[in-house]
Amino acid sequence: FATMVNLQDFNQLTWNTKQQIPTISYQRHNFLAGGVSTVVINGQTLGVGNIETSSQLVVQEIFEDGVVLKRGNVVFKLRALNGWINM
Repeated sequence: FATMVNLQDFNQLTWNTKQQIPTISYQRHNFLAGGVSTVVINGQTLGVGNIETSSQLVVQEIFEDGVVLKRGNVVFKLRALNGWINM
């Protein structure tokens, strides 16, 4: 599991790595300190450990300012409500 120290922001990923990530539509961010936080990505409501089925993104962690996602061996943080369009 990636720690905050070596966790890359999505914007820091190389272009080639970004090309392997499907489009991400980040529609909602509900952070509850001490509670069950959820995000809505590509129309699916997800909590920690859930997989967004169309993109195979796994929610690793939900923070106040964003979400940590994993796809394959790539782990990155996406700031709340930021998206990615893969053309």
